[in-house]
Amino acid sequence: MSSDVVSSDTLKKVDVIIAGGGVVGLSAALAIAKYTELKIAVVEAFAPNDNNDEVNDTSTIHPSFDARVVALAKQSYLQLKDFGVDMDSVDLCPIQHIHVSDRGHLGQVKLKNQDAMGYVVALEHLGRQLQKQIKQFKNIDLYQPDKITSINQSQSSISCQCESVNLQASLLLIAEGAQSNTKSLLNIGNQVEDYHQTAIIANVEAQRAHHNQAFERFTSQGPLALLPMNGGNGKRLSMVWTLDSEQSVDVLQLSERAFLNKLQTLFSDKLGKFVACSERVSYPLKLVTAKDFIHHRTICLGNAAQSLHPIAGQGFNLGVRDIEALMQTLTEGQHALGSFKHLNQYKALRKADKQSVIRATDGLVSVFSNQYLPFVIARNLGLLGLNHASSLKQQFVNFAMGER
Repeated sequence: MSSDVVSSDTLKKVDVIIAGGGVVGLSAALAIAKYTELKIAVVEAFAPNDNNDEVNDTSTIHPSFDARVVALAKQSYLQLKDFGVDMDSVDLCPIQHIHVSDRGHLGQVKLKNQDAMGYVVALEHLGRQLQKQIKQFKNIDLYQPDKITSINQSQSSISCQCESVNLQASLLLIAEGAQSNTKSLLNIGNQVEDYHQTAIIANVEAQRAHHNQAFERFTSQGPLALLPMNGGNGKRLSMVWTLDSEQSVDVLQLSERAFLNKLQTLFSDKLGKFVACSERVSYPLKLVTAKDFIHHRTICLGNAAQSLHPIAGQGFNLGVRDIEALMQTLTEGQHALGSFKHLNQYKALRKADKQSVIRATDGLVSVFSNQYLPFVIARNLGLLGLNHASSLKQQFVNFAMGER
């Protein structure tokens, strides 16, 4: 944090500064612009990708808009629409069935719903739509590429010196992800639990259509998720395979055919043979939580507050609920924007949900990534019991849909 006082001659005053123009930051900007008359400044370090063609240099792609997909709960989908995001223009694939199994054991659960429980969303497509819509609002200024270089806090405001502009606001929202430079400037520390695991991500094509079914399969080499995608005559899926980081090095070096054969062995032939896959990318997995997700005139949103293991697919959904709670505090207008009372109202709305999801996700990692025999027996008994308990299964369907 800098104590430098910014000259009033070069100062641009707004109501809200958003550090980070990824999916969470831009979704928050749209929601605020739709429901309030507040002036918003979004500061984003990555240059915009205005070209709709494929980008070969992945280092220039915003990390929030890369090759990954997210499983968006139905409630999160509806909430994004309520924020003003034109979800009808985003590439979505509905999830109507979920099959959970433990390879080599009897435990399995089949969840289904007449309506979609959620949607698989390509982050790249969602990012393009958000960037397009942001330009339609006169009360949103987007500074891109730009970054916050120093911050000055006073009792009544927070000032951010950027490379191209000096901003002053009542509230700063940090949506730059777990390793946020702006968090560092404010000395907001992280608590980190390294799972010593790596997620390998690729799009794969199967012989048979997925029929909007998602798969979660627990194997001796880590959890394997396959999410249905549009395209490829209904045979394309997004694969997320979590395995020990040491093992991931060897798996990433396999030829495409050897990799597909290994994937086939782990998954079985429910979808026939896997016939093709895209380039494989990998991400180290850690639980990263901000030591406090509020700070003086500052709120951390999404992964800046908590970055989760993907095993339960809750990361972006949790970020959407962060924005929902933020909007509740803004539209109710009980307390002055960015004040201590305002921040504590937000914290009270979000603390319990965050803690429960973090604990549940961490617990799933412990139970389903562990091959210790008592854990294997316990989780298979649990899966078998759940599959025969219709009321409990409905509760899991409701949870998958994002109902709280």
